[in-house]
Amino acid sequence: MKRLQKSSLGDKQTGFRSPAQDWAEGQLDLNSKLVPHPSSTFFFRAETGAEYPAGLYTEDLLIVDRSLSAAPGDLVVVVRGGELEVGPLPPAIHGNAEHVEVWGVVTHVVHNCRRR
Repeated sequence: MKRLQKSSLGDKQTGFRSPAQDWAEGQLDLNSKLVPHPSSTFFFRAETGAEYPAGLYTEDLLIVDRSLSAAPGDLVVVVRGGELEVGPLPPAIHGNAEHVEVWGVVTHVVHNCRRR
């Protein structure tokens, strides 16, 4: 009987094929899924004590892309009075008496589901 070394098996399958093999996926890379534009993507943490739109909670992680143009219905980060704020895209920025500038578009929100 010939003794086999691990390297001599290579990529050959031994034994029975796993029924789960059809469902196997490659490694999950969150950067490729959540950060399509790394040089223009920023991460923010929602502050304690602030009021947020529905679906956002204190300590949530916001992923914001500055390379995107905001569209109606988008959640955005705006500069209002020198402060960064998060909320829905204001309907008419140009007619406001105060200066409001869209800083970036919120593309994803990461929640910690165990803290609530």
